[in-house]
Amino acid sequence: MKKICPLMFLLCVTSFAYAQQSEVQSNLQEAIQARYRITQIGPSVFGMKGGEDSIRKLGGTILVMKKGLYGTFDRREIASNAITDGKRSLLAGKEEVELVPGERFYANSVRVGQDFVTVGLLSVDPRSMPGRVGRVWAAVNFFFKSDVVQKGDLKSINSAMDEWLLPADSLPNLPSTAPTRSVAASPSLQRSVELKPGMVKEDVVAGLGEPAQTITFANRTWLTYPTLVAVLEDGKLTAVDRSTETTGKLSLQSEDGAEIYVDGELAGTAPTTLNVPVGSHKLEIKRDGKSLWQQDVRVFPGADVVLKPRVTEGK
Repeated sequence: MKKICPLMFLLCVTSFAYAQQSEVQSNLQEAIQARYRITQIGPSVFGMKGGEDSIRKLGGTILVMKKGLYGTFDRREIASNAITDGKRSLLAGKEEVELVPGERFYANSVRVGQDFVTVGLLSVDPRSMPGRVGRVWAAVNFFFKSDVVQKGDLKSINSAMDEWLLPADSLPNLPSTAPTRSVAASPSLQRSVELKPGMVKEDVVAGLGEPAQTITFANRTWLTYPTLVAVLEDGKLTAVDRSTETTGKLSLQSEDGAEIYVDGELAGTAPTTLNVPVGSHKLEIKRDGKSLWQQDVRVFPGADVVLKPRVTEGK
């Protein structure tokens, strides 16, 4: 027994240390997931609706901050980027599409290992190349010295990751929630001007007027207009994002307890306010399986649509 006790003690200590390390990694993973506000992507629960890039639950957006990251149109051949000591290399997959600084992505997964943090990405907007059009998939693996993860040094981890991928909510002066704008039929029209790469801020303002919001971070500036965001790098226009917000609010004021369906899927009960992706949607109100009201609605970016349907007996 005297020979077994030290061995048992060693096993207990090892198990305890492993449990502690697993808890640290789990806490780090939850913290990063909360900061990136994970977007749930893929078909519906029973696989009846949507494709692999369909948005099931919208989360936050992330901005690419540096050149050098790559992605692919095909998720099965996803480009897995490795970041070690601030330098990028290809870990697996192929370098099909270079990610552009200022480009927006959803984070659909975060995993923390003993010495790394991996973030799965899907582009907010589709990209086009000769013969290909679609959203871009990518994975970015940040490698750290093992003690950084073991100590749960979240500040150092966030700092290293922010050099490449920055949550949009972290930008200075950017509100955590999108501002609401009452929209009747269509978003406000703005002056029409052809935006060309190389334009300076004064050129953009002369053509479009004063932006609703100006955000500057490092050498990049975002000029926000009702229907687009002009992205400037080192003072010159490099990109134009024409979908500034990806959701709008939809408020339905109907009899209490009625079921609300959006595009055929149960979204809640009335009265309620929903955040829905921009675009056209089919709304339906049911009670006890009977359809009481239907309407097609188009939601514009940042809209705050209020509906007061007149409910009638189902057919």
